[in-house]
Amino acid sequence: MKKEVKDHLVHIFEKQSQWTQEVANQIIKEFKKGDRLIGLAGGNTPRQIYLELSNNKELLEQCNFFIVDERNVSQTDKDSNYLMIKENLFQTQNNIKNLFGYDTHLSSNECIKNYTKILEGKVVKGLDLVILGIGNDGHFASIFPGFNDWENKDLIIATETNDNIIKQRYSMTPSYLLKAKKIIIILQGVYKLKMLENLFDSKTKKENFPAKFLLTHKNLVFYYTN
Repeated sequence: MKKEVKDHLVHIFEKQSQWTQEVANQIIKEFKKGDRLIGLAGGNTPRQIYLELSNNKELLEQCNFFIVDERNVSQTDKDSNYLMIKENLFQTQNNIKNLFGYDTHLSSNECIKNYTKILEGKVVKGLDLVILGIGNDGHFASIFPGFNDWENKDLIIATETNDNIIKQRYSMTPSYLLKAKKIIIILQGVYKLKMLENLFDSKTKKENFPAKFLLTHKNLVFYYTN
């Protein structure tokens, strides 16, 4: 089912399997159009989507994938976005050369410089496609309520949250994410319906609900399932 809310298209699926398949199909569709620079969300929500894509050898070999945000943990830590993506999207690949992210073994400043250099070398005008989730509190990537650096023109920043065991994070800046040609928002669970209400409420401010910032993007599509 499709529903247009405040000029934004929300695709709603009763079955998770249909949701997974459709989002995967949309990613493949963008790939076939020539969009080969893809930003990937971490967390649990995209796990099944990445598994669905893991056997598409052409996609995995011809695209460059960039991790949008990361927890400041080792890449072998169970909470690492890098590890989740590696184990699911790249589970059939023995030698991963085109997945780029945060070298958390480095100091914070060096980690930011390192990933910034990678992006500047491989992404000229912005990512082609970005996959993002939105938390119940309105955070996206690792941009949490209370964030106020909206005009930052850097590519990568360090962020913090008080609502999680792992407080130190890294994230692409909102301004950099908005340069993407297309952003797909993936949402799962009944609590996300309330989140969408808050997101589309004209009274909601981005300082308290960061995802509000994403609504300024011209090619933003939502995919929701229970």
